[in-house]
Amino acid sequence: FTFVNGIKFESPGNLTYLLPLIFLCAVVAVWRYRPITAVTIVLAYAIQRPLIWFGWWLWDRPRPDFIAQGIASPDFNAFPSGHAGLSALVYGFIAWFWIRASHSWLERALILVLYLTWVGVIGLARLALGSHWPSDVIAGYVQGMAWLGASLAAIYWSERR
Repeated sequence: FTFVNGIKFESPGNLTYLLPLIFLCAVVAVWRYRPITAVTIVLAYAIQRPLIWFGWWLWDRPRPDFIAQGIASPDFNAFPSGHAGLSALVYGFIAWFWIRASHSWLERALILVLYLTWVGVIGLARLALGSHWPSDVIAGYVQGMAWLGASLAAIYWSERR
């Protein structure tokens, strides 16, 4: 990854991409007559952001500044990576919708590989920009995927009731 490619590949982890995708997921859920799923998806995203902010406040970890003198490093703290956590959550919902609609185990495996690759590229781009330490990105993934799992468990639980 070069610095320029890092900018290109980290962009899908920005609010500009993620907010419309969350909205689209909620619309698809409503369209499929699953209003609880739609509400859960929106709430999962809305709650994930304060969880990340809490991590920034709790650990107070500075960002690296050794790549391009820290030009791509925001002024706020680094741990955990918000891009990694939020992209794991949002693209995880998209992968879940697709996996749920698929009847082929091969297609489901491909979706899972695509999901992990796409989210991985976003995290690598954050590293290439010098915006995060590797542990920030890993912690973001853990937090985002854990929150995704909890959200999907809540959806399954509500559907069974």
